Amino acid sequence: MKFSTVLGTLTLIFVVLGSRQAAFPQESRFISEEVERHLVNELSGDLAYDNLRWLAHYHRTGGSDDFHKAALFIEQRAREYGLEEVKIVSQKYSGRSWS
Repeated sequence: MKFSTVLGTLTLIFVVLGSRQAAFPQESRFISEEVERHLVNELSGDLAYDNLRWLAHYHRTGGSDDFHKAALFIEQRAREYGLEEVKIVSQKYSGRSWS
């Protein structure tokens, strides 16, 4: 066998063996396995994507009606997700808004 073939084969073996460790999930010493399982089952990019997709309906320029509608949407979602002390803080906007 040629040296380059042997070197390539050895490199492939080291990559495969080295990636086996990376393929296993890390364990946390800070939370229990049950809490970790619940988190893994709940965390998903799908909810974030759906919320962002819905917010894209609103042209959210400062002080506009759509900006306020987007804030109401976020407030509603926060309550649906279990947050209790959610409120919109209205501030005076001295600029000109447009929709």
